[in-house]
Amino acid sequence: MELSIAPPFQCLFDEDDPNYYKRYIVFYGGRGSGKTFSIADSYLVKGLRSKRRILCAREFQNSISDSVLKTLEDAIDRLKLRDFYTVQNNGIFGKNGTEFIFKGLRNNIQSVKSMAGVTDVWLEEAQTLSDRSYEVLIPTIREEGSQFVISFNPDNDDDPTYTRFVVNTPDDAHVCKVNYDDNPFFPEVLRKEMEYIKARDTDLYNHIWLGETRKNNVGSIYAKWINEIEEAGQITNVPYNPSVPVITSWDLGYGDSTVIWFAQIVGKEPRLIDCYASNMEGLDHYVKVIREKGYNYSMHVLPHDAGHSSLRTGTTLAKQLDGMGIGKIGETMKVLPVDSVETGIQLVRQLIPQMWIDKDKCEKGISALRKYQYEFDEERKVFKNKPLHNWCSDYADSLRYMATYLKTVKDPATITTAPGFYAQNYGAY
Repeated sequence: MELSIAPPFQCLFDEDDPNYYKRYIVFYGGRGSGKTFSIADSYLVKGLRSKRRILCAREFQNSISDSVLKTLEDAIDRLKLRDFYTVQNNGIFGKNGTEFIFKGLRNNIQSVKSMAGVTDVWLEEAQTLSDRSYEVLIPTIREEGSQFVISFNPDNDDDPTYTRFVVNTPDDAHVCKVNYDDNPFFPEVLRKEMEYIKARDTDLYNHIWLGETRKNNVGSIYAKWINEIEEAGQITNVPYNPSVPVITSWDLGYGDSTVIWFAQIVGKEPRLIDCYASNMEGLDHYVKVIREKGYNYSMHVLPHDAGHSSLRTGTTLAKQLDGMGIGKIGETMKVLPVDSVETGIQLVRQLIPQMWIDKDKCEKGISALRKYQYEFDEERKVFKNKPLHNWCSDYADSLRYMATYLKTVKDPATITTAPGFYAQNYGAY
């Protein structure tokens, strides 16, 4: 077999290269570097040399079409390996027992946790991976000589993958930045696209093509407003006032995170005093969190889907929370109607200049709001009018529900006139 391999990727093929045996091999950088194709080729060669069980994973995979299966299938044809590999709808299998498995981590992390015999993990588009996924996945892969190959285009400099491998490189890791100018096979069609962006937007060119982390809030939705209130001193220590009731807003998820913002309205100032997030937990977990925080609550705001009956349970999430004593639907629990995301985004933008946010208790939420961004349209080379779905979305959606609820309150000041309301009506926790 003859392979054309760009120099940065030789370590994936050459068993005499000391980096070939590292626990982590990480390639990051801009588009057009050949990361994906080179890694696909290397795994097909490894699977040819010996029996391997290769997990191809990413944070989000709604269907097999979101995976690298098609990339691997094209490589099989290009390398003329159809006699050895069989491609099926949900996997690829070699004659020597080599197996390629495809999983989305966010919604399948528990099934991944129970997997045995995995020798290799390819984490593609790893810029979206969460700390939670790494915390479960890494100790799961324990075969002797097992290895992770991680590929990504950097997004923000405090994303979990970037901080874990680029900022704080493990001892047993080979980390290599690669861009289009490292790729001797860089196609002319991509060169034209690169030159187009380079001539029009330097920041976007540096981010997309040179693999720099996001600068100047390229494509961001709230970063401009968050930065302004930080400069104004409104992201600081915001203490809880026991005489002012707390409103919570929830974005409910299981595979995705459930995020709860805690706000007090003082005058017409929303004060975000706390933020909590977790995933893979039942409702009882979040009820316990609400109770243990010990705040004086007046309203819990839920998204519209909390009012939809589940075929599995035969009831709604709102009714389940009501039954757990967290609030009463229509009185201290509000299920919002369906509304457009863009309308909610505008409400949040109007609300942020009035907000005060606790810098410590809401640190993760502040970071998410800064990074919340629009999807990028690859064909038109512009950002779509549609938010990118990643871990930041859960925090942003929860705050959007808060802004939507506050818009329905004619006089926000009236919210502060009921000290002890929750404890008096539903019992102290």
